[in-house]
Amino acid sequence: MKRISKNTLLLFFLVITFIGCSEKENFTTSGELIGKELKQVIKEYGVNRVECRDINQNVLTGIDGVTDFEIKGETIRVGIYWYNLNYLARYSVTGSENDILLRRSKLVLLFNFPG
Repeated sequence: MKRISKNTLLLFFLVITFIGCSEKENFTTSGELIGKELKQVIKEYGVNRVECRDINQNVLTGIDGVTDFEIKGETIRVGIYWYNLNYLARYSVTGSENDILLRRSKLVLLFNFPG
C-alpha cells in the first residue's frame, strides 16, 4: 500500500476547495420572480401604462399611469422613481378587451412598504 504524502493531501484539499468556491449558485429572490411575472403580464395584456399606489390606496404616480417604465431584476422604474418589487402586495390590469388588443391597458401596482 502506498503512503500518501502531506503535500499530495494538501494539494487535493486545495483543488477541492477551489472547485467548490468557483461554482456560482444562482439564487432568485421573490422580487425577481415577481419581476419576471410582471414582464409576462405586460406582454400578455398589452400594458402601456403603470400606476403605483401604496397599501392605503394613495396614488404614488399619476392616476392615468406613466408610460415610461422598465423592470430590472427585483425593481421597477416608473417615471423617475424606482420601486422594490419585494414590497408588492398585489397588482391588477385595467382595460377592456379592446384596450388589450390596442396595447393600451394599465397595470396598477399596490405596494405595502414597511414603516
